[in-house]
Amino acid sequence: MTYNIETYRYIFFIYIAVMTLLTAIFYFIDKRKAISSSPRRIPEWVLLMLTSIGGAFGAMFGMIVFRHKCNFRNKSHFLLALVAGLAAIAGIIINMYMLIA
Repeated sequence: MTYNIETYRYIFFIYIAVMTLLTAIFYFIDKRKAISSSPRRIPEWVLLMLTSIGGAFGAMFGMIVFRHKCNFRNKSHFLLALVAGLAAIAGIIINMYMLIA
């Protein structure tokens, strides 16, 4: 069974939407746990991984709206993961549109 580019584009945008929502939820949960000083917080590597594999928009949303992990003097690796995630998403989108032309 072969798929055309429109099918792949649709699947990609669904994936990005799900990862964005999931990452924003994880940032929200971690922020709530940080406020309550819970010892069972979400590990940073989980947040970084979600950010880099498609959840960059959710991470930006979580950083801006929840004001979480946005002190880049101490957490510069979050900024790096955010930029890398956005660059990967942009690269895939540009590649998809170049395949059509």
